[in-house]
Amino acid sequence: VNFVLLGANGKKLEFKREFDKPDTSWGESTAGMEDTVPTPWTKPVLNKDDSVSVWNRKITFNGGPFPENIFANGKKMLVKAPYLVINTDKGQVIPTGKITKRTQGGSFVKFNGEMTSKDGFAADFETMVDFDGFVQVDFKLKKAYPVKSMQVKWQVEKEFA
Repeated sequence: VNFVLLGANGKKLEFKREFDKPDTSWGESTAGMEDTVPTPWTKPVLNKDDSVSVWNRKITFNGGPFPENIFANGKKMLVKAPYLVINTDKGQVIPTGKITKRTQGGSFVKFNGEMTSKDGFAADFETMVDFDGFVQVDFKLKKAYPVKSMQVKWQVEKEFA
Protein backbone atom coordinates (compact mmCIF):
# COMPACT_ATOMS: atom_id res chain seq x y z
CA VAL A 1 0.00 0.00 0.00
CA ASN A 2 1.35 3.42 -0.92
CA PHE A 3 0.50 6.26 1.46
CA VAL A 4 0.77 9.97 0.70
CA LEU A 5 0.09 12.41 3.52
CA LEU A 6 -0.17 16.13 2.86
CA GLY A 7 0.40 18.48 5.79
CA ALA A 8 -1.26 21.87 6.26
CA ASN A 9 2.15 23.45 5.74
CA GLY A 10 2.45 21.87 2.26
CA LYS A 11 4.87 19.16 3.34
CA LYS A 12 4.37 15.80 1.70
CA LEU A 13 5.16 12.49 3.37
CA GLU A 14 5.18 9.32 1.30
CA PHE A 15 5.71 5.76 2.48
CA LYS A 16 4.97 2.21 1.46
CA ARG A 17 3.83 -0.75 3.57
CA GLU A 18 3.36 -4.36 2.59
CA PHE A 19 0.83 -6.67 4.20
CA ASP A 20 0.51 -10.43 3.91
CA LYS A 21 -3.10 -11.32 3.20
CA PRO A 22 -4.05 -14.24 5.45
CA ASP A 23 -5.54 -17.38 3.90
CA THR A 24 -9.28 -16.98 4.43
CA SER A 25 -10.36 -19.68 1.99
CA TRP A 26 -11.74 -21.66 4.94
CA GLY A 27 -14.44 -18.97 5.21
CA GLU A 28 -15.89 -20.18 1.92
CA SER A 29 -16.00 -23.79 3.10
CA THR A 30 -19.30 -25.65 3.12
CA ALA A 31 -18.01 -28.42 5.40
CA GLY A 32 -20.85 -29.54 7.65
CA MET A 33 -23.45 -27.87 5.44
CA GLU A 34 -24.15 -30.92 3.32
CA ASP A 35 -27.71 -32.20 3.36
CA THR A 36 -26.57 -35.78 3.98
CA VAL A 37 -26.92 -38.18 6.87
CA PRO A 38 -23.79 -39.63 8.49
CA THR A 39 -23.77 -43.28 9.50
CA PRO A 40 -25.17 -44.89 11.61
CA TRP A 41 -28.19 -42.54 11.36
CA THR A 42 -30.83 -42.76 8.68
CA LYS A 43 -32.77 -40.13 6.77
CA PRO A 44 -35.82 -38.76 8.62
CA VAL A 45 -39.01 -39.42 6.67
CA LEU A 46 -42.01 -37.09 6.50
CA ASN A 47 -45.19 -39.18 6.54
CA LYS A 48 -48.58 -38.16 5.06
CA ASP A 49 -50.02 -37.59 8.57
CA ASP A 50 -47.34 -34.97 9.43
CA SER A 51 -45.41 -37.44 11.53
CA VAL A 52 -41.67 -37.92 11.14
CA SER A 53 -40.01 -41.32 11.36
CA VAL A 54 -36.40 -41.06 12.49
CA TRP A 55 -33.89 -43.10 14.48
CA ASN A 56 -36.35 -45.62 15.92
CA ARG A 57 -38.73 -42.80 16.81
CA LYS A 58 -42.02 -41.53 15.44
CA ILE A 59 -42.58 -37.84 16.13
CA THR A 60 -46.17 -36.71 15.59
CA PHE A 61 -47.35 -33.14 14.93
CA ASN A 62 -50.85 -31.70 15.04
CA GLY A 63 -50.61 -28.20 13.58
CA GLY A 64 -48.34 -26.54 16.08
CA PRO A 65 -44.60 -26.07 16.24
CA PHE A 66 -44.03 -28.67 18.95
CA PRO A 67 -44.41 -32.43 18.66
CA GLU A 68 -47.81 -33.73 19.70
CA ASN A 69 -45.96 -36.80 20.93
CA ILE A 70 -42.83 -38.85 20.43
CA PHE A 71 -42.94 -42.61 20.29
CA ALA A 72 -39.87 -44.74 21.03
CA ASN A 73 -40.28 -48.44 20.28
CA GLY A 74 -44.04 -47.78 20.17
CA LYS A 75 -44.14 -46.20 23.68
CA LYS A 76 -45.38 -42.63 24.22
CA MET A 77 -42.66 -40.40 25.63
CA LEU A 78 -44.83 -37.35 26.45
CA VAL A 79 -47.75 -37.13 28.88
CA LYS A 80 -49.31 -34.47 26.62
CA ALA A 81 -48.22 -32.20 23.78
CA PRO A 82 -45.87 -29.35 24.70
CA TYR A 83 -47.38 -25.87 24.40
CA LEU A 84 -46.30 -22.26 24.51
CA VAL A 85 -47.42 -20.00 27.37
CA ILE A 86 -46.97 -16.25 26.94
CA ASN A 87 -47.13 -14.09 30.04
CA THR A 88 -48.38 -10.53 29.47
CA ASP A 89 -49.55 -7.69 31.74
CA LYS A 90 -53.09 -9.00 31.18
CA GLY A 91 -52.34 -12.63 32.07
CA GLN A 92 -51.39 -15.81 30.27
CA VAL A 93 -51.99 -16.47 26.60
CA ILE A 94 -51.71 -19.88 24.93
CA PRO A 95 -51.56 -19.45 21.14
CA THR A 96 -52.63 -22.10 18.65
CA GLY A 97 -50.62 -23.19 15.63
CA LYS A 98 -51.12 -24.16 12.02
CA ILE A 99 -48.57 -25.84 9.73
CA THR A 100 -48.49 -24.14 6.33
CA LYS A 101 -45.51 -25.78 4.63
CA ARG A 102 -43.66 -29.10 4.86
CA THR A 103 -40.18 -29.76 3.48
CA GLN A 104 -38.46 -33.14 3.18
CA GLY A 105 -34.69 -32.67 3.05
CA GLY A 106 -31.93 -35.23 2.81
CA SER A 107 -31.04 -34.94 6.51
CA PHE A 108 -34.04 -33.10 7.96
CA VAL A 109 -37.78 -32.51 7.86
CA LYS A 110 -38.96 -28.92 8.23
CA PHE A 111 -42.37 -27.54 9.14
CA ASN A 112 -43.22 -23.86 8.67
CA GLY A 113 -46.34 -22.35 10.12
CA GLU A 114 -48.12 -19.66 12.09
CA MET A 115 -49.15 -19.22 15.71
CA THR A 116 -51.93 -16.84 16.74
CA SER A 117 -54.15 -15.95 19.68
CA LYS A 118 -57.46 -14.08 19.96
CA ASP A 119 -55.78 -11.09 21.60
CA GLY A 120 -53.47 -10.36 18.66
CA PHE A 121 -50.37 -12.50 19.17
CA ALA A 122 -48.98 -13.51 15.76
CA ALA A 123 -45.74 -15.34 14.99
CA ASP A 124 -44.24 -17.50 12.30
CA PHE A 125 -42.48 -20.70 13.33
CA GLU A 126 -40.00 -23.10 11.80
CA THR A 127 -39.60 -26.57 13.27
CA MET A 128 -36.68 -28.74 12.16
CA VAL A 129 -36.42 -32.46 12.89
CA ASP A 130 -32.86 -33.56 12.20
CA PHE A 131 -31.50 -37.00 11.31
CA ASP A 132 -30.59 -37.66 14.96
CA GLY A 133 -34.13 -36.89 16.20
CA PHE A 134 -33.25 -33.43 17.54
CA VAL A 135 -36.22 -31.06 17.27
CA GLN A 136 -35.53 -27.33 17.05
CA VAL A 137 -38.21 -24.62 17.00
CA ASP A 138 -37.64 -20.99 16.00
CA PHE A 139 -40.20 -18.18 16.33
CA LYS A 140 -40.41 -14.80 14.65
CA LEU A 141 -42.97 -12.30 15.93
CA LYS A 142 -45.00 -10.74 13.12
CA LYS A 143 -45.80 -7.55 15.03
CA ALA A 144 -45.20 -5.90 18.38
CA TYR A 145 -46.76 -7.79 21.27
CA PRO A 146 -46.38 -7.13 25.04
CA VAL A 147 -44.46 -10.26 26.10
CA LYS A 148 -43.19 -10.30 29.67
CA SER A 149 -41.96 -13.89 29.39
CA MET A 150 -42.56 -17.05 27.40
CA GLN A 151 -42.40 -20.69 28.48
CA VAL A 152 -42.70 -24.01 26.76
CA LYS A 153 -44.54 -26.38 29.06
CA TRP A 154 -44.16 -30.11 28.60
CA GLN A 155 -44.19 -33.26 30.64
CA VAL A 156 -42.33 -36.48 29.91
CA GLU A 157 -43.72 -39.91 30.81
CA LYS A 158 -42.08 -41.18 34.00
CA GLU A 159 -40.33 -44.04 32.17
CA PHE A 160 -38.44 -41.51 29.99
CA ALA A 161 -37.82 -38.84 32.65
